[in-house]
Amino acid sequence: MNAVLAAYLKASPVTAEHDEIEEPAILVSAYGDERWPILPPDPVEFLIGDEKRAA
Repeated sequence: MNAVLAAYLKASPVTAEHDEIEEPAILVSAYGDERWPILPPDPVEFLIGDEKRAA
């Protein structure tokens, strides 16, 4: 396991080590959400799609 990750897992949420890893993690998560959004399903397509698979 990476030493930085191990230090993060041992760090208390109110320490500088925790903040040092949390800030980039938030940025990576926001980038992923913006770059590859997961759109909510269309309710009608969801219901019709299930019927098509059953036929």
